[in-house]
Amino acid sequence: CDSLEVGIVLTSPINGDELPVGFVDISPRESLEQLRKRAAVFLPLLAGCEFLFLNRRGWPVSELYEARLRVHEVLDHRRSVSVAPLSRMQADVRLLAGASAAAHAIPACPATAAAASPSLAPALLPSARQPPQTPLPPAAPYRPHSSLAVASSNLAGTAAGGKRHLEQLLGDADLLQGRHSGRSAAKDMLISYVRAEAAHVAVVLKEKLTALGCSVFLDVDEIALGSDWQDALNDAVAATEVFIPLVTPRYGATQWTNREVKLADVLGKEILPISFISDWPPRCLAIQFATTQFVPWSGA
Repeated sequence: CDSLEVGIVLTSPINGDELPVGFVDISPRESLEQLRKRAAVFLPLLAGCEFLFLNRRGWPVSELYEARLRVHEVLDHRRSVSVAPLSRMQADVRLLAGASAAAHAIPACPATAAAASPSLAPALLPSARQPPQTPLPPAAPYRPHSSLAVASSNLAGTAAGGKRHLEQLLGDADLLQGRHSGRSAAKDMLISYVRAEAAHVAVVLKEKLTALGCSVFLDVDEIALGSDWQDALNDAVAATEVFIPLVTPRYGATQWTNREVKLADVLGKEILPISFISDWPPRCLAIQFATTQFVPWSGA
């Protein structure tokens, strides 16, 4: 549809508490960047509040990534989008990191620590007359979708290297604010192909499209050494505007091409197939391509 009433829900990434703040009318194909602008105008409760969107898994979305994600990619079953206040997230990160660092520093036996350092006795051995000065907050329930909860669990379960984990966690907070990103820049187009059948054609096609001013994702050029191949392709398909499959005889019959084209279809990408086969649609992708206009490859 052209427009949806999309709810905005303030959500705690730690314990999952939610506060609905209103809704805006927006096309599900618009970017999160546009949703942020519209929310700033129509939702006064968010005025002056720095926040990050959360995806369906509860993971924060960097502001650098908002132009690449569409509204429909983060909608939940209620047709709402979750956001988390940035100040609260930073405070939670530092609280978790501080609690973990304290856990690494405190010896296993409180009585021994109190005897070795009298100044620690009130904190380690509290009495009714002198309660602890800084009690730890109650433990939050474990939620698999919370990346911060997973991070705190990893920190608490490690007996050594507390400082290294602390630095890593604070570095992740910088990443959430968009100061740096490990993802490739979004591309206008993505070429999907079977390497054994159309590798040369894919390279030539990218050169021609690039010469016309288009930015083109081609796996052999874009996926860095050591990267997870499937994650990189998923991100690339989600970020591109136009998905170009080179439909050779084995296209769609291989595991990777079948996944790529189905993901592009589910995400509502513009699909522009180039056909190298005589019968259309290809048998293994009949549902996706039955009514899709294709471009016949002439060899020129």
